[in-house]
Amino acid sequence: MSTILDTRPTLLDCKVTTLRVTDEHRLTLRFRDRLVAELDFTDEVKENHGPMAEPLRDPSYFAQVTIEDGVITWPNGYNIDPVTLHSWASQGFITA
Repeated sequence: MSTILDTRPTLLDCKVTTLRVTDEHRLTLRFRDRLVAELDFTDEVKENHGPMAEPLRDPSYFAQVTIEDGVITWPNGYNIDPVTLHSWASQGFITA
C-alpha cells in the first residue's frame, strides 16, 4: 500500500504576509509558508483591461497596494488571488 502525499500549498499557506513595492510594477511578496518572490507585473498590467485594472497602469496607483486578509488589494478593490500569486512565484511566472 502506498501513500500519496499532497504537497500543494493550502490557501492558508498562500496568504501574503508582507509586501514591498520594488519598482514601477514590481512587488516583493512573502507568503505565509515563507516563500519569498519578486514579481514583475508589467506585462500583466498591460494585458489586463477593464475599469478595475486600468488604474494599475499608473505606477503611483500601483504602489498603493495593501494586504487585506492575506490578499494583495488596491484602493478600488481590485485584487489578485493569493493561490494564483503563490503559483506564479513558485513556478517563476512574472518574475524577472
